[in-house]
Amino acid sequence: MLSTAIESRGFVFTVSSNGRELPFEEWKEGDSCIYYLPLSELTDNGNASADGSVCVVPFESVYLLDADDRKILGIPDQYPLAMRLRGVGMLHEASFRFQLDFMSHVPDGRLIPAKAVGNVIDTGSGSYLLSEAQFALRKSADAFNETPEDSKTFDSNLRAFAEIKALALKAGCCLDSYLENESVFIPEKIKIEIGRDEEGFTIEPAIDSEQNPGFQRSFERLRRIQGVYPVQKADGSRVRVVLAPEQKEDLQRIKSGGHHRSPDEMREIASRPTEYFDPESFDLSEFYSDRVIEIGLYKPKFYPFVCPYRSSWIAGAGVATPENGTTKIAVSDCSDLNELDAVIAEAKAKGETLIRYKGVPIDLGDAEFLSRTARRQLENPGKPLSGEY
Repeated sequence: MLSTAIESRGFVFTVSSNGRELPFEEWKEGDSCIYYLPLSELTDNGNASADGSVCVVPFESVYLLDADDRKILGIPDQYPLAMRLRGVGMLHEASFRFQLDFMSHVPDGRLIPAKAVGNVIDTGSGSYLLSEAQFALRKSADAFNETPEDSKTFDSNLRAFAEIKALALKAGCCLDSYLENESVFIPEKIKIEIGRDEEGFTIEPAIDSEQNPGFQRSFERLRRIQGVYPVQKADGSRVRVVLAPEQKEDLQRIKSGGHHRSPDEMREIASRPTEYFDPESFDLSEFYSDRVIEIGLYKPKFYPFVCPYRSSWIAGAGVATPENGTTKIAVSDCSDLNELDAVIAEAKAKGETLIRYKGVPIDLGDAEFLSRTARRQLENPGKPLSGEY
């Protein structure tokens, strides 16, 4: 006969026969095999442990069993009623805590007194298994409530709240009006955006959220770096953007240097962005994109060459950019040369210092050099240019 107990370490299973507890390996014999098969799969995969006559399944591992195996093993049915999460106090208070209520229905149903051990709750009239999402919510709420008050800062409370609110929504748990109306956004990484206007180069942080314009306005307006930036949404509600300490420290470099930077300053940052910003906390992809070329922070490296092509020689170049590495281009015939000359003429007419030839960005001066070299080579295709072309 199977015995199922719920302890602090998880579900504890034993099998008895004729008043004797059977060693776990003997369960595979006879009628007990229906218990052995699902539990041995868990133990073989390291998700449960067997010692002597006892098999222990941690609470988290129960969700690896299918519904039929849970029923066979005497695991309670899933909790069928409602849950509500309440905030006790205010988020800025060190005494703030979460209260998880079990209810007949929400929002104004009857409170159900319940005692919990792991992922099982006892309502007095029966025991029930919380879903995996409900259990994750209860564990996170309990862990927060057990945090010493001297460790609860406004920033840390908001971070915990963001995680717990997401878990509550995933678990289908009702939120009280206070928690429902509070919104927190925690950027995993902050993007560094660079630009150029009539005053010079610009540099500013950005978040991957529709609230980015409000965040950037707040960042620009406030003189000191904040751990929390309140941003007003279009509907009048508020979102708090919470930054990590590492992000705050590196953003101070932007704040202390001002919104605008000189060309020399920006080229210095663009050449060594990881010395200014932690790549674990910041998205630095813009420093390695064609954007740095387009706004004049980086000149594509240019390596001219001549090479054999079919029965003749042609001119070309390797062009290196941060985003694409080195790309080779060649002026193979008069049609290619005419195309190159056309984009050069267009750039000059617009006062631009960069062209794109065959999709590759080239400094205007280098492009003109390539045009001159290609023209000379096409005029004498049988012999490669040598020395200084």
